[in-house]
Amino acid sequence: MSSSDKKVAKDIMVPSDRYPVIYEDETIKRVLSKFQFSLCSKQSKRRNLLVLNRNDEPIGWVTLRDILAAVHPSNLDYTNKHKWNLQGLTGPSAYFARELMNWVSNDTLNSLADQCQKISNLRVDKLVRPLESGAVHAETPLNAVASIMYEKNLSTLPVVENGKLVGFVRAEDIIMEMASILINTTVNKKNQSTPAAKFSEV
Repeated sequence: MSSSDKKVAKDIMVPSDRYPVIYEDETIKRVLSKFQFSLCSKQSKRRNLLVLNRNDEPIGWVTLRDILAAVHPSNLDYTNKHKWNLQGLTGPSAYFARELMNWVSNDTLNSLADQCQKISNLRVDKLVRPLESGAVHAETPLNAVASIMYEKNLSTLPVVENGKLVGFVRAEDIIMEMASILINTTVNKKNQSTPAAKFSEV
């Protein structure tokens, strides 16, 4: 069994202290400011924010997709400010993006600013994804992590150890590991076949 076969979530995760944080009682306006800074950073472009309570304890995370969902009219109920439906976004990201572009037509493009204004004071705790909704243990094998990502349609999973958040595994981390496995497998097979070929030529 290769070392890649033995890898688990904690081996490829990004430690939680490398993520920008936001408090649960802060607003979407503040979230957008944090994302803007993060995505413009040359060092690290984080697409998730770690959400803390006022005791500095992690309670969940917010993604770029959650923010897009908040401005989608089908997810907003302005007749009752306390009824926000952000569930049911189960389609692949590409499908979601197409749906969003269909909504932002020429007739409604000028209303995007209005939608942003309407959600600007929405609290983060209305959008936060609870840690328990998709957390994996630090020792979870990578094939299981990939399966959970697919089944839950998530591109990021929190990693916990001893009941505490220690990091996040991203889809890109899994893809990079898969590429590494395939490349190493190809190289190993080539190296194993070389001696036999040389022997036959002697």
